[in-house]
Amino acid sequence: TAEGGNGNGAEPDAAPSSSSALAAAAAATDHAAPALPPPDDPPIVPYEPKTDVHWDFVLKEMMWLGADFQSERKAQTSAARKMSQAVKQFHRSKESRRIREMAELELRRRRLANRMARDVRGWWTKVERVVAYKQKVDADASRRKAMDQHLVFLVKQTERYGKSLAERH
Repeated sequence: TAEGGNGNGAEPDAAPSSSSALAAAAAATDHAAPALPPPDDPPIVPYEPKTDVHWDFVLKEMMWLGADFQSERKAQTSAARKMSQAVKQFHRSKESRRIREMAELELRRRRLANRMARDVRGWWTKVERVVAYKQKVDADASRRKAMDQHLVFLVKQTERYGKSLAERH
């Protein structure tokens, strides 16, 4: 044309804008053979956000409920384990307390028996001293009696010897 335009009625000498250049390039590619992506690259799928439907909300709630049940079960199992350990510890300490009390009772019994044995031993020692004194007194009395008898015998014998000597002279 004489106006020097591109023949589509656009401004004659204006530089093509970027949007019109893109549109022109897109129009040119529409008529040409489509370009295929390289064979090793997967096709690019544009992301289209999906709007959630009722079933999506049901599935989300089921997932939340499953996680909630699992965490609740884990918490209850942990609490049960702690309670079980506490009960076992209580019974262990109760058993050890019972054994310790029995040992203390046995120790008290032994000490009491020791004290009683010491007292009985002391009493028998005193009894033995009394018996020994009585035996000594009895032995002294019998020895004195025997000595007195021997003395009487000697005196009588001496008198007989003296009479027999006096009769001989």
